[in-house]
This record gives sequence, structure tokens and C-alpha cells, in this order.
Amino acid sequence: MSAKNDKNYINNKNNKMKLSKVSIFVDNINLVKTVAKYPIDKIYFDPSYLYNNPNDYFKNIREVLTEASLNIQGIELVWVLPLLISDYEIINVLIFYIIFKRQKNPIIYYDR
Repeated sequence: MSAKNDKNYINNKNNKMKLSKVSIFVDNINLVKTVAKYPIDKIYFDPSYLYNNPNDYFKNIREVLTEASLNIQGIELVWVLPLLISDYEIINVLIFYIIFKRQKNPIIYYDR
């Protein structure tokens, strides 16, 4: 079967095949958009690879997470935090947490 036929088979409600409890790890917004088209439960999203330093990361992360959350429906989005994080950066994470919670964005936070 080709990838296109596989996708059609999975998305056909008459077929008994269901992907249950499937989670995918992605590191850029294009992959979020791609995997959101499939019947998965959770996307682990680590956009830290897109930036060379923490300042750029935290300057852009709100926009990146917002775009990611707008491109998913019925899928949990898990924000994977950078491996090394300072006390100052934890404050930024808490600020973003409050902002996204108020906006009712479906984002869960995950620290490796």
C-alpha cells in the first residue's frame, strides 16, 4: 500500500483499524501541521532546536506555540521544555503557562 492509501485506510470510518494512544515527537511547526492530519492522541513539540540561544527561543516561543495550537484539533499538544533551563527561564515558562491557560489553549508542559 502507498502512504496515500494507508492514510485513506486509517481515515475511513468503516475500517476497524484505529491508532489508539499514539504520540508523536516533532521539532518544528511543519511537522505539527503534518501529523495533526492523522488520528493521533498527543504531539510532543520541542521547538528548541529552531533557536541558537535561550533569548531567541523565549522571544519567539509564544508565537510558535500559538501557531501549533491553532493547527491541531482534538490532539493534546505537549510543550517539551529545553533540556537546560535557568531560574529566569522558568519564570518565562510560568508566564507563558498563565497566558495559554487564560486563552484556553490545549498545551501541556513537559520537562525532560
